[in-house]
This record gives sequence, structure tokens and C-alpha cells, in this order.
Amino acid sequence: MEWCEVKRSIRWILLNAALFVLAGCQPSAQESAVATVQELWPSTVGEYLQEPLWEPGRSYDAAHLLMLPMHCAFDVCPGQFKQRRDEFREFFTRFEPRFSVPLDSNPLREAQFLYLVTQYLVLSSRYTGWQEHHNALYEKSLKAVHHFWNERPAPHWAYSSDFPNAEKRLRWKLAPTRTQQAYFAAIIDEEYYLMALASDLLFVAKQRSYAEDPVLVEIQQLTREVFEQQGRFDSEGQWLMQPGVWRDHKDYRYAGHSALEPRLAPEVREGIGMDVSHSHRFPLWLESFRRASNEQGAEFYSRLMEGFRNQFEAFVLKQPGSAFRWPALANYMDGHNGIYRYGYETLGDELGYGPYELSYALFSGWYAFSGSERLYNAFLWLKNEFPLEAELVRFYLGPDTQRERYPLVEGQAFYKDGFAELLINVSVLVAQDRSRDKVTQ
Repeated sequence: MEWCEVKRSIRWILLNAALFVLAGCQPSAQESAVATVQELWPSTVGEYLQEPLWEPGRSYDAAHLLMLPMHCAFDVCPGQFKQRRDEFREFFTRFEPRFSVPLDSNPLREAQFLYLVTQYLVLSSRYTGWQEHHNALYEKSLKAVHHFWNERPAPHWAYSSDFPNAEKRLRWKLAPTRTQQAYFAAIIDEEYYLMALASDLLFVAKQRSYAEDPVLVEIQQLTREVFEQQGRFDSEGQWLMQPGVWRDHKDYRYAGHSALEPRLAPEVREGIGMDVSHSHRFPLWLESFRRASNEQGAEFYSRLMEGFRNQFEAFVLKQPGSAFRWPALANYMDGHNGIYRYGYETLGDELGYGPYELSYALFSGWYAFSGSERLYNAFLWLKNEFPLEAELVRFYLGPDTQRERYPLVEGQAFYKDGFAELLINVSVLVAQDRSRDKVTQ
């Protein structure tokens, strides 16, 4: 047994022994969650991993939905999950020969899936048994980061022609320039992912004694500048990234309305936070930045994580019995709960997400990595509600996308056929782990 696995197993045994005694010899929530994950895994994650999920029509969902199970298999769950780690190794071994640069014509889809790859490398680097496919994935991921940073044209709303690369676009956003629209200065998901990819590869390089790549170091330095310049703490220690910058974007332009109605006029909300359906990535991104940093940098990103957690608990998360008898999320990170994506192309001309209708991010998102104890309690509530009654399925499904998805993870099937239940149980385990440790190495 690998030493990292031995330490995890010992820690798990001691923790659950204590919980077993305290609970009067009743099975703990953690033991129950592990049993449920093991039971559901073959028909959900196990089946999903057999598919070529790197393909453009599937990579977007896979990059989100496999992250929590992968962390469970490698980092959070006990030693009996070795078989699950092997399934991920088999998946990435199949993927590696098909990994070319660029991987996808859509840069966001590519960057998002590559983050699943680099997280796999981060998790694998802690174990013995590093194999040739790991080396190949590292080299190809490094090549992809170089391609984004130096070569791949980077489109931007403000210009009819593209920036020549991601570096030029990101540096332009940090320059003291007045823009015609506020959202022209917004840091976009593709750029956050690129910064996280660079951090993961720096960490792996250190773990494996690879040469330090100067492009990765350059991106790491610029990442610190981005978050120092664009993040905002309030007097209560709560943190938001670029508050107000998205206010005039088409997805946010109707946020001032609190009800969906035909032919709404734009109603801009000043100081609006990011929507919660995209903000769920920040806890894991911040972990990536912290892990690759020196001591001073690690302290900086740990403060951001604490501020993010404080903001989420104070303004976003609604515990069961507050807004509803079930847990819910306000639509925006500043706590505002107005309409999101009114008239969006995959929803319909006069449809959008009304108040609380982004709460599905509790199931498909990465908020569990934030270390929020209140969120842990919300996950426990959801865990005990499976199988979900029809009212809960309707609430969390919300105005479902018309985008084609793999049958396991689309529409009501996601909530009824095991995948959502597995993710909630994994979230219980991850949230419990992070709330105990707060910062993990």
C-alpha cells in the first residue's frame, strides 16, 4: 500500500472510531457516505469513465462532474478506493494518445478539460507508481499552456480582430484603461483556468523534480497581480472578485428584476457579484494557486479562500428552513437574487434563471472545497433526502439547458439515476475533510 494511502487510511480509521463512539455506536455520516458512493459508483462514474469524454460534445460536463469523484478516489476517501483510482488512470491512459494541441476549437472547453488533467497529475504526484502516461500528459499540458499564452489568438468583445495570445489580452485588462463596457475588463473563465493550469504544472514540476518552466513562472506572477488588483475585501472580511464588472453584460443586464416576465427591459444592478453557477470553481482554483506558491503567496491565497467562504456563508447559502425547507443559493455572489441570463440562447427568448434557480450548483459545483461548515450541513440535509421527491427535482433542475448532454448527466436523469446522489455524498466527504483541515497540502 502506498504511504500516502496508509496515512489517509489511518487518519480515516481514527476519525471514524471517534465519531462511532460519540454517536452511540451508530454509523457516522462519513461511513454512510462512503458506502453510498461505493454502491453508486459503477453505474455512474464507472460507466461515465468508459466514454471518450475528451470529445467536444462531452468535455464541458465531464470536466465539472468528475472533479469531486476524482478527489474522492485519490485524496479524501479511504484505502478501499484504490480500484477507483485505477479507473481514472485507465481513463487518462486512453486519453493521452488522443491529446493533441490544440485539443478543441473552443478554448474554454479545452482549458476546462485540461484542468481535470492537471488536477489528475497533482493528485497522482503524491503517490508512487508515476507512469509514462503521466509524463506525457505533463508535457502535452505544458505545451497547451504555452500555446494559449504565446500562440493561440485570443478573441475579445471590444475588438473585431483577436488579441494575438492570452498574455496580451490579460495584460490589457490589467492596464488602467477606460472601457466602453464594464465587462470588457472582466477576467473570463478561460483565463482563470489558464492561471490554474500553470499553478498545477508548477506544483507537479516541483514534486517530480522537473525543470522550472519560465512561462509557468510568468503566469504565476501575473496571477498574483490579477488577484491583488481585482479582488475586494469588505470590512467584515468577506471577499468578492471584480464586483460590478459584469453588470452590463447580456447575462447580467436583467439582474435588477426579481421575477421572470415577457418583454423585460434591462435593469442593471451596480456592484453585482459573479453568478454562483460559475463562481463554484474559485475554491479549487484558489487551492491550485496556494499550493504552487511560496509561503507568502500561500498565505495570500489562504486569506482569499477564507474571504470567499465568509462571503458565501453570509450572503449566498440559504440553509434549510430559511428561504425553503431545503438548502438554496442566491443567484449572485454579492447576495443579490435577481434574474440571470434572460433570453439566453439555450433557454428561450423570454426565459432565464429566476431567484434561487442557480441552486443546482450545490450538486454539480465545487463549493465543497471551500471548507464551509455550514455548507457541510446543507450537504448532509440533501444526502438524507434521496431519493429526491418530485418537488426537489423540479427546484434543482430549474430551467434546464437545451444543450445536448450524455444521458447519465442530463435533465431529470441526473437527479433520479444516481449521479446527483453520488456527488452529494462525495461533497459530504470533501466538505468534511476541508472544514477540518481548512488548508491541505
